[in-house]
This record gives sequence, structure tokens and C-alpha cells, in this order.
Amino acid sequence: MADKDAMDRGNQATPGKDHYTNPIFGTDGEGNDVTVATGRDGTSKEGHTLISDEHKSDAEFRGEHGDRGHDHYDGKGGGTVREQYNGEGS
Repeated sequence: MADKDAMDRGNQATPGKDHYTNPIFGTDGEGNDVTVATGRDGTSKEGHTLISDEHKSDAEFRGEHGDRGHDHYDGKGGGTVREQYNGEGS
């Protein structure tokens, strides 16, 4: 049986992380591997998209402040381009 304390820690909200879905693997329109997370409905990040080239682990995709492993599109024509996604629409 799993350690209850570990289970409780795993269920706790992580600031910033709960605004987005868990990253998923897919392909873009050109058939290139991508990792994507989207803003959750009802949060301040609704309509936002995080995307990167290749299939990346959660830690690699989310990265650290100042060294994120994804580009960020805010759904309004803006965002942060870190040259992590170079496919269609970038």
C-alpha cells in the first residue's frame, strides 16, 4: 500500500501547475513530434497553449523560471517565444 503522506503530497496543488493540463505527446500538422499543455477552463490561463518540439518529460517541458522548455502562446496573438517550438504556426 502506498504511503498516505506521499499520496497527500501528490494531491496537493502546485502553484502555477494547476492552471495547465498535464503535458501530452502529439504531432503537429507537419507530422513532427510535439509536447503540449493547455490552460484549464475557468483559470486565468484558459485559452493559453504551451508547446515544444519533441516529446519531453514533465520536468524538461516545464523547466525552471528563466529556462522553460516550451513556448507560450496566450491565445490573443501574444506569448513568449523561447525557440522551443519551431513547427507549423511558430
